[in-house]
Amino acid sequence: SDRHDIRLSLASAYRTPTVMQSVTGAQGLDPVYVEENGFPVERSWIARPDLAPEKNVSAELGYRGDFGNHTQLRLTGYLLKMEGIIDVAPEEISPQYYAPVQDLLTVGAELGLRYEPLRWARFDIAQACTRDLERADPDLGGTYPLLHGSATAWLRPWPGLVIHTSLRERTAYTRTITE
Repeated sequence: SDRHDIRLSLASAYRTPTVMQSVTGAQGLDPVYVEENGFPVERSWIARPDLAPEKNVSAELGYRGDFGNHTQLRLTGYLLKMEGIIDVAPEEISPQYYAPVQDLLTVGAELGLRYEPLRWARFDIAQACTRDLERADPDLGGTYPLLHGSATAWLRPWPGLVIHTSLRERTAYTRTITE
């Protein structure tokens, strides 16, 4: 209807390795030795064509409702799957400097409220919670959510002048285990 929307979004993307990630021996690492004509030859870097791009897939389901009294409610849930995230690799994963070191599966939800009492004034409040499902800390017994909050005020007292202020907060929930 004119006052309520439901949306579904699916997307996929990839990120190719940077030039720095595509070579071994970069950033002051020990030299790399390659074989040329049966003899080892020292190189300061060597190309890594085997380093595959990172891949991600995301899905999002959302609702937006306008309630006629200058109030809008937004609710969104999402899922993000990232594969082959390239980072500095520990020696046991790869003797190369950069390698695919992890996959991530993140879920989250966001709740937002907008109040627009006048044509020239708008106030937004949003709260989001995300949780990484694949990076569980076995010592803590699982993953813990991250909360993201924001409050925004937008004022346009006359044409050509916009006053915008925003406050953002990010809190990681943790717990201490004592024996």
